[in-house]
Amino acid sequence: MCYQEISAPSDQWIQLANEEALESVKNGGGPFGAVVVQIDSHSGEVIRHWVNRNRVTLQRDPTAHAEIVTIRMAAAELGVFNLGAIHQDKSKLFQPSQLSHCVIYSSTEPCPMCMSAIYWAGIKN
Repeated sequence: MCYQEISAPSDQWIQLANEEALESVKNGGGPFGAVVVQIDSHSGEVIRHWVNRNRVTLQRDPTAHAEIVTIRMAAAELGVFNLGAIHQDKSKLFQPSQLSHCVIYSSTEPCPMCMSAIYWAGIKN
């Protein structure tokens, strides 16, 4: 991407969050998308990811922000509540080494409620 001769590398996860936000708007939702990426802590390789969008109007739930919906999805599938340190023997899903962690990408700066959820989920980045 280039803006008045200032360039920045593209990030596939931010791009995916932005695409999800656009789809949300097209379907009558708020312009917000989020991606949670699970990373193997030993190799640094991506294991899997979850993507979702704002569902406040669709579900009539004021807490169904993109970040929270995506965190809920990842935690439920993994069977853990701490997404910052996922131990192999605690996870419902396969991971190649003893420890993995998640990072979150959002189409916009998270609100205070979402920041709290990210913090409580143990996500550091």
